[in-house]
Amino acid sequence: MYNDIKVFRVANRKTQEQMANIIGCSTNAYIQKEKGRVDFTVNEIKIVKAYFNLDVNQTWNIFFNSKLNESEIK
Repeated sequence: MYNDIKVFRVANRKTQEQMANIIGCSTNAYIQKEKGRVDFTVNEIKIVKAYFNLDVNQTWNIFFNSKLNESEIK
């Protein structure tokens, strides 16, 4: 299971530019999102989910698991 968007992107052989085009933003904006400096919008997450035909668990693992620590979810 993928634990962040960069690992997922590389595993799916997509460039940052391609991912930016998929979600409809500039490459620079995508890079900021991938580095965690800017959050993905709900709509952008939905676009990635639909484009790659992800289920809810996969989507959660890619976008949220890496941002939470155990104490935050207890």
